[in-house]
Amino acid sequence: MNKSAFIFWTSWLKILAYLLVGMGLFFGLFHQTDWFGRLLVEPMGQPFWGDQPPKGEVLRFIGFLYAVLGATLIGWGLMIVFLVRHALTQRKAWAWKALCWGGCFWYALDTGWSLFYGVWANVALNSLLLLAVWLPLLKLRPHCQD
Repeated sequence: MNKSAFIFWTSWLKILAYLLVGMGLFFGLFHQTDWFGRLLVEPMGQPFWGDQPPKGEVLRFIGFLYAVLGATLIGWGLMIVFLVRHALTQRKAWAWKALCWGGCFWYALDTGWSLFYGVWANVALNSLLLLAVWLPLLKLRPHCQD
């Protein structure tokens, strides 16, 4: 892989990481809005409540979960930015392994529970994100050897 391809794939990963940070900020700032509910809460929650959306304290709890998920996404995204920017760009194998194994465990557990609970929207979202991360990781692997 030439230098420009290496820069492209590491930049791709940094952009994805910044998108995770942005998504986390979005969750944290807008989790109580009606349009957030229509965009995310309804499709993700439909397997649980069907045509009867939750009310009252259940909505507050859902808001709490999305706020905490937002914080988690911000932390995860920033960690990926630092791994890519300071280690993967130096072709450190441990950084590649951290991203690879972290992604594998996240996908297996998150998607497994989503399948178990029938939350197909999350299965689809996870699968798209996995492809977006795995493609650059596969391209970068030969250049991040011990």
